[in-house]
Amino acid sequence: MPVDVKDVSNICIAQYRSNEGPKGKTSFMKLLGDSLSFEYYSGVKLCDWRPHKDHDYRNLPFAVIVYVGDCDAAYYADIKDHGKIKVDRNCSLIIPGGVTFRLELLETGLLSNAHISFNIFEHIDILSLYETPFIIEGETAIQIGTLIDALVTCNLPNGKATDIYSLAAMKSYAYSLLCIVISKSKLLPESELYLINMQKLSAVLNFMTSHIQEKISRKELASIMHLSETRFHYVFTEIIGAPPMDYLMKIRMKKAQQLLIFTEKSITEIAAETGVSDVFHFSKQFKINNGLSPLKYRQSYSLLPNRFD
Repeated sequence: MPVDVKDVSNICIAQYRSNEGPKGKTSFMKLLGDSLSFEYYSGVKLCDWRPHKDHDYRNLPFAVIVYVGDCDAAYYADIKDHGKIKVDRNCSLIIPGGVTFRLELLETGLLSNAHISFNIFEHIDILSLYETPFIIEGETAIQIGTLIDALVTCNLPNGKATDIYSLAAMKSYAYSLLCIVISKSKLLPESELYLINMQKLSAVLNFMTSHIQEKISRKELASIMHLSETRFHYVFTEIIGAPPMDYLMKIRMKKAQQLLIFTEKSITEIAAETGVSDVFHFSKQFKINNGLSPLKYRQSYSLLPNRFD
């Protein structure tokens, strides 16, 4: 059954067990709460968009949420491995980060959109823990559209709140949006245990993020957990499903995706900012992770709004 909004505080700890008893559960919940974050990248308030068609599939490092207003425009999402889905009037489209898709608007239509990510433990996309519907209908979809428009309203063009009030409002709108989406989603069976295990790595993951521009060794990461390199490699791989240095590169390439899409920095600058000083090695790793060279990715993933102002 979908999780009700009022029960959001219990998500991922419904079956949590600890030898520490209630205190352990409270500590875990506090850790989740402290690590909960979102990043709003860009969005457009409800307006007329020109017909457009993405000829190439996209795979973005954040969620794309679109609300189709009260119009009869033919709007489609072609989602890899799921087929083509029509998004009707007063419906919302949810594309979680990492999902490969392309969009088609066959005639001028009223659309709102937001590019946003919600995370726990720095790098875990919250929506990846759920089976999220691609289409949300009815009053809930209209609420999503209202929240997207509110997010756009309280942000500057660069995605940053202008003052404390705007910052508080932005957080309120963003987390309300998250609550609505996960209230219509189903928690994946393995997600609870995964998060419980992830708390063991929270210090390591925080270190990876805060030192992403620097050279990081496996020995350095192992020392954070007071483990030998061999033992750390085993524990990390067992929990994450990938070796620590491979996961670090994945984090670096996700950051590179964001910089390529939302900044005009050169490939050399982005390589340095993501801790891969050798541009050739950076480009090779980016293509391995994303299927395109950094330059091709930037050219193909331009997010300039195609709309009537």
